[in-house]
Amino acid sequence: MSSRDLLVTALGAGALITSLDALAQAYPAKPIRLVVGYTTGGPTDTTSTDQWQMGFDCWSPTGPALTGSMPTIAAVAASGTCPAGSWLRVRVDFHACWDGRNLDSPDHRSHMAPPTGALVEGMRACPSDHPYNVPTITMQAFFTTDANFVAGRWHLSSDEMMPGTVAGSTLHADYWEAWSPTVKQMWQTGCIDGHLSCNNGQLGNGQAINGMQPPAGGWPSHVLVPLSSVQ
Repeated sequence: MSSRDLLVTALGAGALITSLDALAQAYPAKPIRLVVGYTTGGPTDTTSTDQWQMGFDCWSPTGPALTGSMPTIAAVAASGTCPAGSWLRVRVDFHACWDGRNLDSPDHRSHMAPPTGALVEGMRACPSDHPYNVPTITMQAFFTTDANFVAGRWHLSSDEMMPGTVAGSTLHADYWEAWSPTVKQMWQTGCIDGHLSCNNGQLGNGQAINGMQPPAGGWPSHVLVPLSSVQ
């Protein structure tokens, strides 16, 4: 595939709250916006902590990882250890520490930060300038590699905004909150305050969000998408 529009779409649709720390606060009552991902400096921008929040790696369809986490699609392809038929995984972890004041910032990043403080119950505490620990949002998607990937022809659609950039160096994800205040409060009370690891749309009170339950027969483990559907 020469265009990775599907990757961006899958990331946007695949948000999962995977860490419900008992110490976490809910997101603020008003909608918050945040972005995690490379700046225009790409993965060589050493001033950005986002490089530690995401990456690409390669997996065998039978389970074992074939590579460690790498900063770009190009790096995985160049490793020579991700043959056609493997699964390319892309993973993004949003920052979990909020400054408690701003719902957004000019770069959509500065009001959030990674936990870099002392260890508390096996987890890093939030820094003093971003003291509020909020639930971590993790997104991941898998793609079956082909001969074009092995030849180094895959890239992100957003890479095309920076001609000549390294494939995968514009990886990012956005979170613009659009919760129903009523449903969000149910989730806060039942899942966060109740210290429950809710999934499949569960709200911790016996209710669940419609459309988030597994379909009949379970979730498909992997579905190949025709190339014509993403051109």
